[in-house]
Amino acid sequence: MHIRKYKPGEEQELWNLFYNTVRAVNLADYTQQQVEAWAPDDADMSKWHKRIEGINPYVCIEDDAIIGYTDLQPEGYIDHFYVHHQRQRRGVGKLLYETVETEALRKQIAQLTSEVSITARPFFESCGFEVVEPQEVYIGDIAFRNFKMRKSL
Repeated sequence: MHIRKYKPGEEQELWNLFYNTVRAVNLADYTQQQVEAWAPDDADMSKWHKRIEGINPYVCIEDDAIIGYTDLQPEGYIDHFYVHHQRQRRGVGKLLYETVETEALRKQIAQLTSEVSITARPFFESCGFEVVEPQEVYIGDIAFRNFKMRKSL
């Protein structure tokens, strides 16, 4: 496994990873209706492409396939953090997180923040994040519980 920046043209592969992970992994903590709103069948791919270009993620590669991705925004915000649904608990998340933290330290970012799903909360806590507050967010009219989390560096 190795980490590199995403390359234009990989947006569809990232969508597939995101979609399948939300639909398979997050279903343990969210309803079918919630995961379908989160990762819809009819997503606007032009918006997705712009989103991925905007967050400019790091990707984890194994055997020429993307098996996870995350980002680090200039203010220390982690917007996306997803590991392929068939590669959970194999060190992918740890490697992605170590990359983000190393980059944050290099850029002298004092704090990392994220809005973390119920599913991802234990992983983020294992990386030293603390819950700032639980929150309810909406995609359309579908409510989701997640957590604002932070870690001081």
